[in-house]
Amino acid sequence: EEFIDLGGVQILAKLMNQVKGNVQAYLLQSLRTVLTFVSAMDIISNSPETVEEIWKLIDVEDSEEAQNFMLYKKSLELLIVFVSYLDNGYELILSTASSAGTPFGNLVVLLKADDLDVQVNALMLMNVLINKSPTEPDKTKLIFSWTVAGVIKYLENMGCIEYPAIKSQ
Repeated sequence: EEFIDLGGVQILAKLMNQVKGNVQAYLLQSLRTVLTFVSAMDIISNSPETVEEIWKLIDVEDSEEAQNFMLYKKSLELLIVFVSYLDNGYELILSTASSAGTPFGNLVVLLKADDLDVQVNALMLMNVLINKSPTEPDKTKLIFSWTVAGVIKYLENMGCIEYPAIKSQ
């Protein structure tokens, strides 16, 4: 609790985009551990910049550069937790994604990743976002933004995948 009270959550989030490799993985794991405390979730809820830092970890533009599968998997897991458990998680993710050049364009890259866990987590994030959409018009806007980004077209092509976790999403 003292670590959280002293601004540890924000420090972890800021450092994540300044380091690479194992240090980045350890920082993600530390943040996941800290999120077991309600006070840490409250801090995330009140700091969109922390969500932005996590979003930057999955902000890849083409599949050539999308090679750090463990990083994407863990980052997507955190984003799923934010949307699922924070009262304003949907708004935080939507706001962060909308500030990108092509909102949700990175999801297409992640869905094309050569790692099934990354694909499953990207699909799970999408499902959680749909489920947390407060109104039908919000769902429609969300799906429209995915269509513009090319996500829907790519999902149609994924229909032939036999991996059970992807099919269930």
